[in-house]
Amino acid sequence: MANSNKLPTVSTATSYRVGRVMAFIGDIFTTNTFKAPCQIQGRVRVNVPATWGDLKLEDTLGPDVVLERTMEGEGLSATIPFVNDRANSVRQYFSPMGRLGVGSTSQEVPTLTSLALVPTFEIGGGLRTIQGAWNLDAGFGRLASPATTVTVSAAGAAQNAISVPVAALPAAIPINTYLYFLPGTGKLVKVTAAAAQGAASITTDPIPVALVSGDLAYVSGAAAAPKHAWFMWGITTDSPDWEYGREDGGRQIITVTATALHSFNPAVPEGMKLGFSGDPVQAGFPADKFFFQSVTP
Repeated sequence: MANSNKLPTVSTATSYRVGRVMAFIGDIFTTNTFKAPCQIQGRVRVNVPATWGDLKLEDTLGPDVVLERTMEGEGLSATIPFVNDRANSVRQYFSPMGRLGVGSTSQEVPTLTSLALVPTFEIGGGLRTIQGAWNLDAGFGRLASPATTVTVSAAGAAQNAISVPVAALPAAIPINTYLYFLPGTGKLVKVTAAAAQGAASITTDPIPVALVSGDLAYVSGAAAAPKHAWFMWGITTDSPDWEYGREDGGRQIITVTATALHSFNPAVPEGMKLGFSGDPVQAGFPADKFFFQSVTP
């Protein structure tokens, strides 16, 4: 039949195991701050509710018919079941004010932190960013996928140039890859044409700051960038409820709700002011502002 569609063939591309996640707390804008404070038992839920402005003609069409719709805003939160420890530190850690006590005589501003939810399988033996590029260590059923380097050759590149001479590339660079060169500041460039392994130049958008011989950038390992992770730039946590009992082997499961706040940091692009799922750097988050590290290298 002309209108029939065949279901996709079952494969690892159409049926992919994501599995459990780890929750990391830290500061996305500061290096080497992320840590996983405790174990998780149960399912982690991410909620992205939208607020709609609906145009209706209720007197004529009824209350349920929508003629036009605009999205007026979005929310982002995550619910995470943490396992408390012997020192009862989990409840204190995830208290809005970071304390065991409850109650104050005046208003208080809760502590802001960043949250990263990364599937264990995508962490492998360790996952981190180097100048915005992802580096994956071997472990947990994953092979290593190390970041590779891009080095500007002797000729350099002037401001507003649209190509950069480089030493022979050790690995291919996909189109739309962002590269952050050091030393210096503001050397964030976007690759506008795929570059093959061994290439001696890369094609870019007009570069904002001149590059000189020896400037160095990193490119993510081919399979390193997480695809199913969530990154939230600024969150607060609700003071969690907790129970005592024999269920779950006597463990105390403390379910924490983390709510993302709108980021006014100019480094955070529009469209991801609350958070992002996947690789934020390749979506336009400046590589020199984004830091994540699951382990100490």
